[in-house]
Amino acid sequence: MVGRTELIVLSFVLMFICCTISAGAYVMMGGEKKTTQPACESGKIITGQTGSLGACSSLIDIKPTEIKFQGAFFSPLNPLRSADWIHELSSSPSKREFIASHQSPDNWCKMVRFEITKDNGDCNYKVIDAGYTTSPADASTCTTKPQVLSHWGSKNPQALATSNEENGYGIETLKYSKYC
Repeated sequence: MVGRTELIVLSFVLMFICCTISAGAYVMMGGEKKTTQPACESGKIITGQTGSLGACSSLIDIKPTEIKFQGAFFSPLNPLRSADWIHELSSSPSKREFIASHQSPDNWCKMVRFEITKDNGDCNYKVIDAGYTTSPADASTCTTKPQVLSHWGSKNPQALATSNEENGYGIETLKYSKYC
């Protein structure tokens, strides 16, 4: 037979266990001990062929949103392309590669490959190379991810332009968001 004192102690023990389990469940479901994500940074721009995108916890923190191309082989100069024209080529824990494409009015699929890497908590950007394939302007095969990746796999190499005065294709600016 259990006495009144043991019954009170047992009640407190059960109450403690229930509260502990409940608090743990609250935290697991996103409660108060949740770490906070940094604030969304949209509309960020990097210019040039390489550079730092700043601190990041993961490569998926960085989302390319717009490309401004450069190079003498673009007509008109400096076409802008939204995220719909930027396709992920490959991904690993330390590097993501992308192909930015442009359907030219003179029947070419013009492409530039760039990468975002993570090193010691910082994300970095680098333009790698360029290429082209034929693609009819009136029935473009240079828009969807499967089409662009197929074009990239059979591309003709092109010079990497670092200005509008240089022959070839390049990226003048990359617009991206971070933590969004």
